[in-house]
Amino acid sequence: MTKDDKDEIRQMLQDVMAGHLNEINGRFNILHSNLVGIKDQVTIANGRTRKLEDAVTELRQSEITHVVNCPVAPRVKLLEDGEISRKSISKFIILMITMSAAIGGLIVRIMK
Repeated sequence: MTKDDKDEIRQMLQDVMAGHLNEINGRFNILHSNLVGIKDQVTIANGRTRKLEDAVTELRQSEITHVVNCPVAPRVKLLEDGEISRKSISKFIILMITMSAAIGGLIVRIMK
């Protein structure tokens, strides 16, 4: 094999390899631009998420503060207690009427 043949083969190999290298580099460039776009979108989403997390934390804090310092809670407790008392009295009255009717029926039955 002569030097010219070797140079020709070397040139052919370099041309073939250069084509593959250019194709691979092109694919890497596309991947890189896609990754940059994904990073930008993730950065935007992280900013939105951070804002939402801050808002949720603030709402939780205000909810806790409201539960502790609620001006309506004593009134609600009073109304709940009144409702329980009213139900208890209603049940007692119904029980007394039923008992009176039963005793009255028993007295009538005995008198006959």
